[in-house]
Amino acid sequence: MDEARRDQEAEAEEIRARRAQRRRERRMIEEAALTAANDATRQEAARREAEPEEPEAEEARPAAGGALARAGAHQPALRAGPASFPPDLARAAREARMQEIRGELRRRRRLRALGILLRFMIFVLIPTGVVAWYYYEKATDMYVSESAMIFKSGTSTAPGGIFGSFLGGAGSIQDSVALQEYILSRDILERLDRDHGWIAHFQDERIDEFHRLAADATVDEAHGYYAGGLIRPGKVKVSYDSAEGIIRMEVVGATPEAAKRFSEAIISYGEALVNALNERSRNDGVEMARANVAAAREDLRDAQRKVAEVQEQLSIFSVESEAGALQTRIVTLESEIDELLAEIARLETVTSNPNDSRFTPLRTNLEVKTRQLRDLRVRLTGDGSAGGDRSMAQLSSELELARVDQATTQMMYSSALSTLETAIASAAEQSLYLETVVRPAAPEKASRPDRLATVALVFLVLFATYIIGLLTISLIREQAAI
Repeated sequence: MDEARRDQEAEAEEIRARRAQRRRERRMIEEAALTAANDATRQEAARREAEPEEPEAEEARPAAGGALARAGAHQPALRAGPASFPPDLARAAREARMQEIRGELRRRRRLRALGILLRFMIFVLIPTGVVAWYYYEKATDMYVSESAMIFKSGTSTAPGGIFGSFLGGAGSIQDSVALQEYILSRDILERLDRDHGWIAHFQDERIDEFHRLAADATVDEAHGYYAGGLIRPGKVKVSYDSAEGIIRMEVVGATPEAAKRFSEAIISYGEALVNALNERSRNDGVEMARANVAAAREDLRDAQRKVAEVQEQLSIFSVESEAGALQTRIVTLESEIDELLAEIARLETVTSNPNDSRFTPLRTNLEVKTRQLRDLRVRLTGDGSAGGDRSMAQLSSELELARVDQATTQMMYSSALSTLETAIASAAEQSLYLETVVRPAAPEKASRPDRLATVALVFLVLFATYIIGLLTISLIREQAAI
């Protein structure tokens, strides 16, 4: 909108300038015509004064006319105007003056056109010719190695982004922007110079002065030369195609081999960065899962150790089998005691003598078996006075609790292992890899500098500047004339 308004104002100023020029020319023509008429009047008056008086005409005049003539001699003479001259003479003088003015105008126009052409040559054509000569005769050929990369996820789904955990769940666009920033960073420049001598390569004397990196350039100046700026393009160009998800890179070198070598090195640095960030993103969940597995393993070991301690205290491997054996012996002793009591009862029906010798072995055997039965019962569930410090029931309870703890820790350990496997699989699925679609190749011919485009751009810039300057000067002159 502003540019259209400026164009309209410039056109209006040009129209006003033309109108003012026509007004000046019209005034010059009128002044020339007036001058020619005055010259003709003076010439006619001189001619009449030079002619002799005719007496016949004087005598023929009546007396009254003579009186009037004498009376008119005392009156002031009237100034003759242009209408008192012959029209052919005035027209001829006017045409001569017009021709003279037209010739003067043509000469001025030619001088003005010559001045414009001269200024156009000085300010536009000559600088453009110098630039064209430099680029076609002096500029060094540069070679460009092109490559293309994409981000590929660990799964078949669209990449969610390795940088998502660091950039708030950002997608592949943020990944690509981050990679571009890294490729154009000073870090990569220093690695390129350290590994492949990038700065020394572009300080070579075979490169022309305009495109060569200064011999005493600092690292910051070298980085500006590497990444480019507003006026001078850089030696590395990275772009991202959001529609296709492809990162395209162009790397410039003074030789085809150097361009390919630099491009391959930059790609390897980018892959290393992506792998490092992948490793970092995996470590958070995986390391936590591994810590949980280690803690569950220690708890399981403690539970197994406690079970072993209880078994050592009982001097048995299984409390259930030992308790079953004790119960079996108790049942057996109870059965034998019942038989002994039945035998004693039968003898008591046979004899009434309580001191009969047949009662003695039966009663002795009954006492022994009763004492054994009592000891077995105390050992199984007694008060702790037999079978060790603690009963079988207490030790069995402790062993059961220890086994419950062992089973619980075993489940926790299994769950921790499952969580670790899930974390590893999830990290693998969420990983993002940099895959090179188009590998760098050594170009066969130079593609920089673009000589024709550069010369055309210089010409257009100088021409536009020249036109703007002319319009500005014309406007200033018009304002001064008014």
